[in-house]
Amino acid sequence: MNGRQIGQTIVGLVITLLWAMPTLAAQRVALVIGNGQYQHVPQLPNPGRDADAMTRVLTDLGFSVTTVKNASRRDLGRKVIEFGRATGGAEVALVFYAGHGIQVDGTNYLIPVDAALQDDLSLSEEAYKLDDLLNAVSGAQTRVILMDACRDNPFSNRMKRTVATRDIGRGLARVQSNAGGTLIAFATDPDNIAADGQGNNSPFTTALVGVLPQAGLEIRLAMGRVRAEVARLTGNRQIPWVNESLFGELYLAGQPGAVMTPTSAPGVDLSALDLAHWQSAQAIGTAESYRDYRQNNPQGRFAAQADMQIAALTRPRPTAAPQTQPPASRPPPTAVPAASSSSGGAPFSTFRDCPECPEMIHIPAGSFRMGDLSGEGEPDEKPVRTVNVPAFSVGKFEVTFDEWDACVAVGGCSYPQSDGDWGRGKRPVIHVSWNDAQEYVRWLSRKTGQRYRLLSEAEWEYTARAGTSTEYSWGNQIDTSKTDYDDSGHRNAQPVGSYAANPWGLHDVHGNVGEWLEDCWNNSYGGAPTDASAWTSGNCADRALRGGSWYDVAAVLRSAYRFRLGAGSRSHLLGLRVARTAF
Repeated sequence: MNGRQIGQTIVGLVITLLWAMPTLAAQRVALVIGNGQYQHVPQLPNPGRDADAMTRVLTDLGFSVTTVKNASRRDLGRKVIEFGRATGGAEVALVFYAGHGIQVDGTNYLIPVDAALQDDLSLSEEAYKLDDLLNAVSGAQTRVILMDACRDNPFSNRMKRTVATRDIGRGLARVQSNAGGTLIAFATDPDNIAADGQGNNSPFTTALVGVLPQAGLEIRLAMGRVRAEVARLTGNRQIPWVNESLFGELYLAGQPGAVMTPTSAPGVDLSALDLAHWQSAQAIGTAESYRDYRQNNPQGRFAAQADMQIAALTRPRPTAAPQTQPPASRPPPTAVPAASSSSGGAPFSTFRDCPECPEMIHIPAGSFRMGDLSGEGEPDEKPVRTVNVPAFSVGKFEVTFDEWDACVAVGGCSYPQSDGDWGRGKRPVIHVSWNDAQEYVRWLSRKTGQRYRLLSEAEWEYTARAGTSTEYSWGNQIDTSKTDYDDSGHRNAQPVGSYAANPWGLHDVHGNVGEWLEDCWNNSYGGAPTDASAWTSGNCADRALRGGSWYDVAAVLRSAYRFRLGAGSRSHLLGLRVARTAF
């Protein structure tokens, strides 16, 4: 091929690529909305800048972006309709909204800048239903909705109720993504408010701009990092909430190995993002978190420190010789009065291995049927099978802040969890990841010479059922007098032991906080161990949890219900209970 032919070939390829670019861009479409210049309430300074920042990031990620700022009700409705038409057949449709939103009777509304909302009858005409937005983008294969709309809302106090019982709530209401292929993220958890931010962008947008361009992050992991970064930026006062029903994996910045150029979004200080990434890595404190910092900030200011941390954390540790008997300096276990079975059964003896240690209950060996005994549960609760459980010991209560703080005080636990201004003491420790929980049980083991650990799924269900076969340990119907959950009227976790124990003396196995378990996640019980040991194969990036929390609906509190989160996830809904192999 001569030089002229090569030149013609290159020109042909360029023309082909140019023709192909609109088609490729159409595979990813985004609608970015920033409403800040409100006409009837004080204006918000950041939504316009948030929209600019997200427009640049999404454009860099290959999206065809439509940006709307300071939209009236008419403009907002028209743009949503136009965007909805563009989403037909798209691979991904992403919507970002920054501005005011409101919930009334559990329905969420976006508020245009010309809304006055004198009373609740004005909503249908002056505001825009989030449900209508979700319906508009239903033609896309995958839908991602990012809502930075939970700001402290002046409309909530001024709007008159034509019906006295109408509920005008704080923040936004929980949204269940019933349509498969959807991820919905709020800047903070439902019924709470998010900060607009003191800098150029809100905390949620700052985190999104820093995380989304990172190559190799599946969207669920990316949102986990966004959650951690927002929590860090706000001192754990704001925890983003995500609900998803995605099919398969979604990588916005390319699969592992891809390289993305850092965004230069207007108003976003890249040096500040470098610092934010470094501080996030320090907060997590694992070798993987420092590797992640190095990968995404190859010329970062803290590269040398990150390399030192990686080397220190991956250095092999000497293995101590196994002890044939407890250390002489270790005090004998402290006896605690026995916990009597509320069903009239035999008492289960209790003890503590040290004054700072959790109170433990001896659980005798036995067997039980595990899983969806009613036949009305979830697919991952099947098949029902018989499990043989060796004797072990289990925490009478969920681990408390007092117990966790004792670990932090001596350096055994590296992350001093926030109490969210709820109080510490006897409340269950929250904002605990599975990785954090492992630090705690390792510290207990070193301190006592015993083998402390998390429960397996089988052990948890065995002790939660406590000899019963009903949905809950007290029967088949939820009871607000027996557990802390969504309908109990509380807006936070309660001190441990606030509710009566189950028949075997355990408190708060249903509700209060979700409890991390040792097991890797598997989508069914097919091939699961039948000796009650933890299932240590499968998806070990995600770990199993049980029990539900103060925030969850009744179904999540059932003895058979299972759920999972990434091992690094922290939330005000998550805590732990410990087990001990020897007793």
